[in-house]
Amino acid sequence: MYLSILLLGLLLALLYSSNQLLNGDQLQTLYRGYSAAHKGIWLNYGNAASAVGNVPRSLSPMVVGVPLVLWDSPWSPMLVIIMCNIIALFLFDKVVKQVFDKPARLLFLVLFWLSL
Repeated sequence: MYLSILLLGLLLALLYSSNQLLNGDQLQTLYRGYSAAHKGIWLNYGNAASAVGNVPRSLSPMVVGVPLVLWDSPWSPMLVIIMCNIIALFLFDKVVKQVFDKPARLLFLVLFWLSL
C-alpha cells in the first residue's frame, strides 16, 4: 500500500510538472539558469519584484543553473525539485516510522503529496 501511494504521488508530481505553464517568474528564473549554464554568468540576485528591484536570493540560480549544465532542458530543474521532495519525504518518513504505526505513516504520505 505504501509503495503504491508513493508511486502514485510521484506520477502525479510528474504530471503536474509537465502541465505547468511558464509565466514571468519561471521565465526569469530560467533566464538566470541559462545565463549560468551557457555564459558562465552566475547572478547573485533573484527575480525582479514589482516595486523594490530584484529580490535578494542567490540559491535559485544555482538550483536552476547546475541542472541546466548537466541537461539543457527546462525539465532538468523541475526534476531536481521533485528529487529534493522525494529526499525530504524519505527523511521525514524515517522519523514517522520510528514514532508512529503503519496507518499514521500512510496518512503522512498522503498529506505529504497533497502539500506539494
